[in-house]
Amino acid sequence: MILTTVAAMFALCFTWLVFAMVFVGIALLLIGLLVKLKVIDGFTWQVVPGRALFWVGFAGTFALTQWAHLVLSINGVVTVAVIAVGLAGWVVFGKVWLSSQHKVSRRMRFWGFGLLAVFALYVANQSLLPALSTDSYLYHFQMIRLAEQFPQILGIANVHYRFGHGIGLGPAIALVDVGPWQGLGHHLLAPLLLVGLAYEALSRGRSHGWGRSAVVTSG
Repeated sequence: MILTTVAAMFALCFTWLVFAMVFVGIALLLIGLLVKLKVIDGFTWQVVPGRALFWVGFAGTFALTQWAHLVLSINGVVTVAVIAVGLAGWVVFGKVWLSSQHKVSRRMRFWGFGLLAVFALYVANQSLLPALSTDSYLYHFQMIRLAEQFPQILGIANVHYRFGHGIGLGPAIALVDVGPWQGLGHHLLAPLLLVGLAYEALSRGRSHGWGRSAVVTSG
């Protein structure tokens, strides 16, 4: 039982890492194309940290799934397409971004990554628990299933008013609700965003001097 739980925790963390890399790749492609089209002037990759790319990539993925859902069901084909877009971003712009970030990324202390790893494992452990919100079983999960099977259904709230509340992340959750995680997508996306917020906090703390050795002197 314990080994199964630990294996599931690491499987969750690995999946989060994969989708985090996809988000970063999508952001690289989006920003890189804007620079190539000269929409952004005087741009340098060094000013773009990885955490910013994560959030930009998530926003781009969220928008992409919302638009795609107007005409498509969010199934495994869409998931593969999104992963391919993220991979293209890494292939085209990943090297130039990594080379610009080399000196900056080395400032991140090993303890910071250690804390993030411990927090991610804790979140993964909690994510294995059943959903406790009764609203999820009433309509949230059903809306995710509908997103996987049908394009956007206009007037769905006329079937039942609760469907009008919906769930904004529904199509995005459907995106990760594939393969071995079929039916478990709600355990993936929201916790990944929580880990992303933790990384954001650690990175900002580092920039303000957390983790640096302090010398206390007395007069």
